[in-house]
Amino acid sequence: MIEGYHDERELRAELAALADELGPRARFELLGESVEGRPIDALTIAAPGRSPEPTRPVAVVIGAIHGNEVIASEAALGVAHRLARAASDRSTGLMPAPAAGVGDGVRPRATAADVAGSVLDAADVTVVPAVNPDARARSLETLRRRPLAIPPRRNANGVDLNRNWPMAAGARAHWLPWAGTDLPWLPWYRGPAPCSEPEVRALRS
Repeated sequence: MIEGYHDERELRAELAALADELGPRARFELLGESVEGRPIDALTIAAPGRSPEPTRPVAVVIGAIHGNEVIASEAALGVAHRLARAASDRSTGLMPAPAAGVGDGVRPRATAADVAGSVLDAADVTVVPAVNPDARARSLETLRRRPLAIPPRRNANGVDLNRNWPMAAGARAHWLPWAGTDLPWLPWYRGPAPCSEPEVRALRS
């Protein structure tokens, strides 16, 4: 691995550890597998006193949909830790309100804990640190061996996952307008069809 970045096993272990720490307030699950069979893991976190429920709104945080964006996985993992701390630190479902401002009555800025608590009050949060684990693994290896090299962006089928999505409202047979290209040698190749890639199907489920 590269110092400061989690490899595939470390990401999975950290999500599982957070799930164990939070108990019934969290759900660790395998959404699916990549082209090369790597796991696509997710951690869903609920507010204290709750368990993740299908009837609750869900906010989704994803990382590394492009394999060369390895830092995005670390950012997503950081969000999971922040939410876990907010869930663990609160004995009720609500964060205490910030104290009133002094003198001029100006309310102080919300802290990161305030924001995390407010998010959990409004919705469960699902964190998927590595949507494109194959390219992410190759990127880490590329950067380890040749720090100035350009690491891979697309999945193992050569598809830009960010451009493999269909239009909204279930129009699965149609592309999003201006979504990528049909030319497979270009870095934003969108694939043969919407949702053709297992990583996109896993996240979509």
